[in-house]
Amino acid sequence: MPKNLNRITLVADVGGTNTRIALAQDGTIDRTAIQRYANRDFDSLHAVIQRYCDASSAGQITAACVAIAGPVENGTGHLTNLNWSIDHASLKQATGADTVAVINDLQAQAHALQDLPNSAFEKVLSLPAPRQDPQSHGAKLVIGIGTGCNAALALTDASGVRVPASETGHIGLPVRSQEDLDLMLYLQNKQGFASVEHVLAGSGLETVYQYFAQTAGQAHSLSAHQIMAAMADASDPIARQTVQITVRLLAQLCADLALIHLPYGGIYLVGGVARALMPYLKPCDFAASFYAMGRFSKVMERFEVALVHDDYAALTGCANALDGLRS
Repeated sequence: MPKNLNRITLVADVGGTNTRIALAQDGTIDRTAIQRYANRDFDSLHAVIQRYCDASSAGQITAACVAIAGPVENGTGHLTNLNWSIDHASLKQATGADTVAVINDLQAQAHALQDLPNSAFEKVLSLPAPRQDPQSHGAKLVIGIGTGCNAALALTDASGVRVPASETGHIGLPVRSQEDLDLMLYLQNKQGFASVEHVLAGSGLETVYQYFAQTAGQAHSLSAHQIMAAMADASDPIARQTVQITVRLLAQLCADLALIHLPYGGIYLVGGVARALMPYLKPCDFAASFYAMGRFSKVMERFEVALVHDDYAALTGCANALDGLRS
């Protein structure tokens, strides 16, 4: 790790499964300082951050920002899929920083978009023709699917980038067919409520697979990793059915959010599940489901969709969010 830097920022991206921590100077992430920790090895986020700081020879940390996979209110963040929390006081205690921030992880992803290289993006859907209107640099929507699911909107104006928080992953599952309705009723009976995250997150793949297996009279289940492996080698028709409906529901979520937010600057998919699904978006007709919005189908052609490959983008977003606080 770097030594004796004058202005050091600590940034952390806390997911339901792993925590990534790094140091930044003048808003630039030091990639050699990135460390990844399995959350199961710690009893609190404070312990993870303390471990990193104890191992670091960076000197005085002047600012710190944590992006957390869960809701943040009044400076306190709670992980949705893990019984951890962090607030300004504990972050200051763990890092010794004077300036601290706690934000949602999708807010961090949205803050990062402006600084990611073109090589970080893989097109899913392109515009039929180059955009000529000034809205090409308009709102950008980030949709994250991994251990959990959420979305965030990046709004750019003369004052900079603003990213309102949301908990989109916990809205109701879109229903447009009998198959969707049957799945929704199954989830509602099992979970008490059928949310987007119940299908699109990694555990959602497992739940959907179990549903289709039960429907077929087969009492077995697979992990998300096993489902994707079975999809890759075409060894399991239930895995294919699971991925097919997951891709369709992801497309429907993207389409619904596109009409709500009008992200003419693009829609960006992030997270491990998004990357795992990427090879199957075209075979499973993501585009057809995205454009199937009735009389607004032509409007849907105004939204680009891309996958973000940078696994550390949220760290850059944390650094950018701190820069916004300082400006």
